[in-house]
Amino acid sequence: MTVTELICLMQVEGERIKPGFWHDVDLTEYANKLLSRAEIRLHYSHGNCLGLIAYYCNDKQGRCGYISLILVAHPAQGSGLADELLEHVVDAMERRRFYRVRLQVDHDNLRPISILPQREFRTKTPSEGL
Repeated sequence: MTVTELICLMQVEGERIKPGFWHDVDLTEYANKLLSRAEIRLHYSHGNCLGLIAYYCNDKQGRCGYISLILVAHPAQGSGLADELLEHVVDAMERRRFYRVRLQVDHDNLRPISILPQREFRTKTPSEGL
């Protein structure tokens, strides 16, 4: 995946969530960081990227992984792809003996908020400490 492809996918799906979703993010910088530093699982169908998850396993002392981005394109939403991507990451982290996973979800982004409890993720508000 190229930086341009990632930025385009983030822009299109971000606007579906909420106009201006990425307004305070330098997408070029963020995409470059993900592509150069994160582990990324991509899901393609018929030459199109329908989803991805970008994550880090770099807190070796705390054994806590971090999911930076879960993105499922509109045509694949509701297909279970987000669950498949999360399953891949949880399995990869457990193999490395990372037993906690953190991610931050915008409070307006209801779709991931709704699937996280099903995957036994606990949610915290900013006032509870992230």
